[in-house]
Amino acid sequence: MTRSRRSTGARVLAVFAVFVTGAALALVAGGCGSGSSGSTSASVTGLGNACIPESENDPNGGGAVLTDLGVDTQSTSCDTRVCLQAYFQGRVTCPYGNATSGQTGTCSAVAGMPGLYTLDGTASGDLCCPAPGDAQHRPLTHPVEAQCSGRSALDSVYCSCRCDVPAGVDRSTVSLCACPTGFSCLALFDNASLPLAMRGSYCVKAGPLGADLVQNTLTGDETALVTACGLDRKP
Repeated sequence: MTRSRRSTGARVLAVFAVFVTGAALALVAGGCGSGSSGSTSASVTGLGNACIPESENDPNGGGAVLTDLGVDTQSTSCDTRVCLQAYFQGRVTCPYGNATSGQTGTCSAVAGMPGLYTLDGTASGDLCCPAPGDAQHRPLTHPVEAQCSGRSALDSVYCSCRCDVPAGVDRSTVSLCACPTGFSCLALFDNASLPLAMRGSYCVKAGPLGADLVQNTLTGDETALVTACGLDRKP
């Protein structure tokens, strides 16, 4: 995992692998950002679909922090191979988080309440998050915050694609997509210290909880982000 930090103070997390390629990704000669050139393309397969960040496969990991901005460039959840995590809190796979760190025992799903896990399997039990891939369903031992009640994973964690690159990058060496209606091409990862294969702009869902909020946060105004999050999600 490559970590960097924007000048705004928001954390940037990036799982770097290789350039995004593949038949499922509609390719164009140019990006869809402001001032870019190139032909338009057909729609991108699976853009906007739900995805699970690769970091959630780590049994020793916790949850995302609200000010994190991250991208998986080799996501197995997306046809585009790109899973964008745009200012999301908690874990996609554990919406309600856990009660405390250092938990032991068994983390059980509560019947009739999707996404809710407790140590005794009842709705009133201690919240927990099951370790991924653990046949014994042991709980994660690191703290995991609940998702935001006002900004869900649907708003902030989804399949995307790279739609533009920074000036000076040889565009003939990269694969880009054209953002369809309902998405905006935003420069999310422009730090020169980041790997070239993930630097650039990505398709972000349009709207107040999408591109508008992301753009404000990128410029250093996190007020709207905190307000949009609201209280922690409760069962």
